[in-house]
Amino acid sequence: MTVKEINHALESCLNSKSNYAGLVHNLYELECSDELIEAIVVGALGETVRSRIAPLITMVRAYEDLTSSEQIDMLYSIVDKQDARSQGDALNKRLTA
Repeated sequence: MTVKEINHALESCLNSKSNYAGLVHNLYELECSDELIEAIVVGALGETVRSRIAPLITMVRAYEDLTSSEQIDMLYSIVDKQDARSQGDALNKRLTA
């Protein structure tokens, strides 16, 4: 793992506007520590994703035997479900306010 590789993973995520799950996965593949992954992702994408990072890292570890593309597909699926619930919760709060 080098700073250049980490920077490339970060730039790839930000330039493609991909989901943060891909960034977590790429940083994990670079053998970054969990703390470093969290610091990079939160620093780049904001505090709103902090609570979602640890579960994503846990999922990456759980599915290490899958190919990289299978892992990313699984993570995107999980993130999409989390985001849909969060958006639904926000909508419900607005409607009941």
